[in-house]
Amino acid sequence: MKRYFLIAFLFCSVLVAHAQANTDTLRARAQAFLIKGDYDNALSVLNHAAEMDASNKDILKDEAYIYYLQRNFAKAIEIGKQITSRSDADVQSYQILGLAYKAIANYTDAEKLYKKGIKQFPNSGVIYSEYGDLLAQQNRPDDAIKLWEKGIQVDPNNNNNYYYAARYYSSKNRPLWAVIYSETFVNIESLTPRTVEIKDILLSNYRKLLNTQLLQSLSKDGSPFEKAVANNYLKYTGMYDEELSPEALTAVRARFILDWYANGSAPFAFRLFDHQRLLLGQGMFDAYNQWLFGASASSSSYQYWTSNHPQEMKDWQTYLRSVVYKIPEGQYFQH
Repeated sequence: MKRYFLIAFLFCSVLVAHAQANTDTLRARAQAFLIKGDYDNALSVLNHAAEMDASNKDILKDEAYIYYLQRNFAKAIEIGKQITSRSDADVQSYQILGLAYKAIANYTDAEKLYKKGIKQFPNSGVIYSEYGDLLAQQNRPDDAIKLWEKGIQVDPNNNNNYYYAARYYSSKNRPLWAVIYSETFVNIESLTPRTVEIKDILLSNYRKLLNTQLLQSLSKDGSPFEKAVANNYLKYTGMYDEELSPEALTAVRARFILDWYANGSAPFAFRLFDHQRLLLGQGMFDAYNQWLFGASASSSSYQYWTSNHPQEMKDWQTYLRSVVYKIPEGQYFQH
């Protein structure tokens, strides 16, 4: 009897494995259609896959997302609600349904969804960023920033919270955090149109930050971290002009890092400053700063610099594409 049971079990296992292989193949085929923008054929393939495995969460998510792209929001919401009601719902399930709710301005259900998602995934930077974006769409930026900050605190390697927070602090004329979050963002997300947008914010806010009166105010009334940064920058207020060229910024930032790590220690362990120190030591700091500020300051000057420093820029680009920028937990000083 045991022998027949074992044979039956193995036979069922083979069938399950075969079905899984087939659905994976079909999902890959649907993805190829999706990349081409052929939503109808992508859905046709996914519907066939669903006939083989109707409870497959990944197939359902793919379908819901394609319906969202087709602007068939009712269908996307129908499937999204089905997925998020399951015990195995994941962060992406909430993200897809939230996008559909926001697309039809159903802010009430979207907010309920994100609150539920945060309870289930309290350390998900994705849900915090999406929830914050929802509040921003309702003209509630001061509520939104609380969520983006929480997302940065609990999930420091999620790029979206830095993106939104950098734009928020720039709009509120708080250049220190606009600068820190902008530079952090472009190191995580280095090669997209949003990178170009945030580099412009980074340069404009550095020009605001390196102002004697503002730095003195931070030095007096800021948090311990803000005071440490401001006091360090106050040492150099006479060594640059208001225009703050990339070359001037490179010089100021190099002195800042050297002083921050004076005597082999730093007042706060901070990944962004560790990164700058590493690049300074490896001879890539000039190229890094040109990459950050050059095109925003002057595209022609940036092209001139790169054409005259081809090896430096090549070394930096190689490093940029080969090293993943990761931030350790616990380095959160926005209090």
